[in-house]
Amino acid sequence: MRGRILYRSSPTPVGVTQLSVAIRTLRGVTATLIGYARCSTFAEFEVDLLRLRTRECMAIARAKGKLKGRAAKLSTPQQAHLVKLHAAGEHSIADLAELFEVSRATVYRVLDRANAATAP
Repeated sequence: MRGRILYRSSPTPVGVTQLSVAIRTLRGVTATLIGYARCSTFAEFEVDLLRLRTRECMAIARAKGKLKGRAAKLSTPQQAHLVKLHAAGEHSIADLAELFEVSRATVYRVLDRANAATAP
């Protein structure tokens, strides 16, 4: 049967040898894909374990009071002074940001926290 030409519904001839090569190639690709799938599953499992351990350690540190987060750019007195200058109305947000050497987003964040603290 090798080398014989088969005809299907289309008039284009298809060789049997070409089909067997295609099937062998497909089997090799499938086996390769299964191997990659196994490796990726193992890698995902390791990453999940790492994340789980990290979360557990962070929870323990937080419970002990060792995990406090990032330090504030402005101290409490500086924040109070910034709010006071803004309330006076003499400085714009950009001026305050330049004066305290922080970003405008930090100025807005400090003002929002101050407004939330004074609101009932």
